[in-house]
Amino acid sequence: MNRRYDSSLMYEVFNKLKSKVRDVAFTGDIIVGFPGEDENAFINTFNFVKEFNFSDLHIFPYSDRERTVAKSLPNKVDNIVKYERFKRLNLLRKSSQNSFMKRFLGKKMKILIESERKDSAKGYTENFLRAAVDTKAKSGSIIEFVPEYIVNGIFYGREL
Repeated sequence: MNRRYDSSLMYEVFNKLKSKVRDVAFTGDIIVGFPGEDENAFINTFNFVKEFNFSDLHIFPYSDRERTVAKSLPNKVDNIVKYERFKRLNLLRKSSQNSFMKRFLGKKMKILIESERKDSAKGYTENFLRAAVDTKAKSGSIIEFVPEYIVNGIFYGREL
């Protein structure tokens, strides 16, 4: 993809962040099946995600776009292979996210409320994890809560 860096720089930066920032949350966007991606390149991406236990990922299968350099690149990845890689990486994403989130169950956290209903609200924690809580807090407010369980990548808990 003509990046000016390679995976060794990413490993260096991620390891440095992990050692210096407590409970750092890694997120990212990954395109699977970019022209020229072979099984080895995919496995390297998969292992990178696994090693750093991403809190979330947006995964996209590559598709040609008009007026892009990538559209004319050789070695297109077969659609079946592309979607199989997408499924494998998405399963890892769910597992990594759940593993990351479990570390915070029962611990006090803050939520920035982004939407509210009559007696509940949704928002994001300080490390950008989605959360839902029974509260009368309004959008834009910050409240403390304790996450009690996780469903589909969302904390559910009680307000303090």
